[in-house]
Amino acid sequence: EEDLTEALLGLDLNKIAKPSRPKLEKLKEQTQIRQIFRSGFQRIVIPLRKSSTASLLKLGEEKPDSNDSKLNFHQVATFVKGENFEVEQVNNLKGAGLVVHISLEENV
Repeated sequence: EEDLTEALLGLDLNKIAKPSRPKLEKLKEQTQIRQIFRSGFQRIVIPLRKSSTASLLKLGEEKPDSNDSKLNFHQVATFVKGENFEVEQVNNLKGAGLVVHISLEENV
């Protein structure tokens, strides 16, 4: 948690692609970083078949027991499977925000 927090807070947004800046700006808020570790990313389609955007609940929103369709979220990240990573890197990642590279090993 400390390593990711330090990396996110240390980002120079001037060196980030403009479409990703708003997403990473949200992640530079300490409470949003903590949310990753407390409640995790939201709105990810599982099983992951292709890249998928991931969100965090907007600050001040409380997660209800069911049906999150009325909640407000910030899109902050993109999940990409290992075998698709290079293709996604070329095609779509300029507006991805934080990229979470998922790599699954067989027999593990």
